[in-house]
Amino acid sequence: MKRARNLGGFTLVEVLVALAIVALGAGAMFSVLTSSASSTSYLREKSFAEWIGFDQISTTRLLLTPITPGSSEGDVTFANQQWHWLQQIDAMEIPTMYRITVQVRRTDDPSVPKGQDAPWLATVLGFKGTALNASNGGIPNWGSSNAQGANGAPGTAITPRTPGQGPGLPTGTGTTTTGPGQTSPGL
Repeated sequence: MKRARNLGGFTLVEVLVALAIVALGAGAMFSVLTSSASSTSYLREKSFAEWIGFDQISTTRLLLTPITPGSSEGDVTFANQQWHWLQQIDAMEIPTMYRITVQVRRTDDPSVPKGQDAPWLATVLGFKGTALNASNGGIPNWGSSNAQGANGAPGTAITPRTPGQGPGLPTGTGTTTTGPGQTSPGL
């Protein structure tokens, strides 16, 4: 009777152990790829929600009517998706200054059961105010070492601006002073 020779191949147990290790590694890799794809999708939607919120703040700032405290909400279509925003305007301690808070969420989120609201994806904050006093047309003289502030204390002196003069202030025509004895064409 002849005996089979060991030709140096793999046994069945070694092959099964190698396959198990490969399967575990592939499973971990697919898990990481799935997590990365869902994170990318979430960050994309969060960016869209922030853009919508900042757009709503800009729209509120550009209104010609006086701003009043209160809340408002609305819907918008952006990136082929439906979004809902909620805006809250609050007065601040500074007169004529308002805080604008806008929250944004998707209204057509497939992961949210029917009848429930999706969670807010982004909350953005902005401010709107008006000047308390009219501008005096002065320019701060930052380079003056003997400038005086309020009550004669050292500070920054404000000097009236004369059109066509001043360091680096374009006036539309003429020349602009850029340094000692140097001028450049006006803008």
